[in-house]
Amino acid sequence: MSKLSKLTLPVAILITGIILGGFYYASQVNKQKSIERQQEIKLLEDRKTEEVKKKTDCSSIARAAFKSYEESKKNKDGSSNWSYSYEVFGYSPSFDTCVFSVEEILTLDLVVDSRIIVDAYTNREIVDWTIWNDVIENIRKKEGNDAPIVSGFDSEQKTNKEIFQRIYSESF
Repeated sequence: MSKLSKLTLPVAILITGIILGGFYYASQVNKQKSIERQQEIKLLEDRKTEEVKKKTDCSSIARAAFKSYEESKKNKDGSSNWSYSYEVFGYSPSFDTCVFSVEEILTLDLVVDSRIIVDAYTNREIVDWTIWNDVIENIRKKEGNDAPIVSGFDSEQKTNKEIFQRIYSESF
């Protein structure tokens, strides 16, 4: 029995140490997860703040870019064959860019328009319509409207086609 009583105390101390170590380890893991969650929340808040700032700045950037775009399309003498109508602007978070739509009008009598999407940061025309679709989706989400945005683009194109056909048929 003497050997058993000599082993009992060290075994009890060892088991107690293992249990305390387990609790300490679990608390450290919990603390680390809590810190990571706080950092993740802060990162998401920072991203949202940055996105709101970019959306807000997009308005002034797009207007300035439109003026620059309009100036770049003028002839050397300062005249222009087209008139330009600034239509819609929006920030695309998926592509991290600000875009705006320009409507080109040939004359006031004959409205022949084409819509051009321009990246306001680079002032370059965008060929990829997925960016514009992303902007439209964000506008829908912001307005809380699940219905698709219907623009007059299709009907205008149909009207333009009819005008061209009428002019073409009158010419010959």
